Amino acid sequence: MGVTLGVFCFFKNENLLSINVLSDFFDSGSRTIDPMIEIKSLSPEIGVAGQVAVDDLPAIAAAGYRSILCNRPDHEGIDQPTFQQIERAALACALEARYLPVSSGGVAPADGLAFAQLLDVLPSPVLAYCRSGARSATLWNLAQEIKRARGSGDE
Repeated sequence: MGVTLGVFCFFKNENLLSINVLSDFFDSGSRTIDPMIEIKSLSPEIGVAGQVAVDDLPAIAAAGYRSILCNRPDHEGIDQPTFQQIERAALACALEARYLPVSSGGVAPADGLAFAQLLDVLPSPVLAYCRSGARSATLWNLAQEIKRARGSGDE
C-alpha cells in the first residue's frame, strides 16, 4: 500500500464503533479495521494504546504493526487478558510480543532504559499498551530522553 499509518479516528455508525486508519498526511484515503482499539501514533516506529484484547491482534497486525509491547502487569484489572494469552495470539498473527510490566504511577528511569532497549531490538512499528496508553507513552518519552542523553555523551 505504501502508506505510513499514523492517526486513528473513531467513527460511529449504526451503534458500531470502528477505527479508520489514516495516512500521516490525510490524503491517501482510509480503511476500516475491526475490532475497535484506539491507537495514538507517537512516531512512525511506535504507537500506544489502552488495554489490548486477544481479538484485537489480527486487526493490529493488518494495520501494519510488527510487535506488541505490554506494559500492564497481569491481574492489574479483573477483566484484562494475561500477557501469556496476548503473546499466544500475537504469535499466531506473526507479531513479536514482549512483556515489560510497570505499575501504574511507578515508572522509573530503569523502566525507560528497558523500554529503550526493547525498542532497539523489536521489529517496528511497535504497539505498546497498558491500561490507558499513558504509561506506555511515559515510557517512550523516557526512552527518548535516554537516547538523546546517549547521543550527546551524557549518561
